[in-house]
Amino acid sequence: MFYKVRQRAAKMEQSDNETLAIKAKPIEEVKIKEFLNIADASKLLGVSWWTLQRLIKRRALPAIKFGIVPLSAEAIRKILTFHIPNDLEL
Repeated sequence: MFYKVRQRAAKMEQSDNETLAIKAKPIEEVKIKEFLNIADASKLLGVSWWTLQRLIKRRALPAIKFGIVPLSAEAIRKILTFHIPNDLEL
């Protein structure tokens, strides 16, 4: 292989690894919280902010308003049991 091709491949691999670490970090931080805001819950569930807003408005997802809308982590875990394999712990 040419030198520049190897260097570029190494940089791309490093960038991919850093991106994966950045994406995984917020999920780990979110898992330990007792209450979640809508942005954190949407990351954990893998749905949009607006989807969670609709669920809250329909009262399908319990929420308490404190200026921002925190969601019970227990309610999120109940939703996740339908969407995530059992081997992933929350």
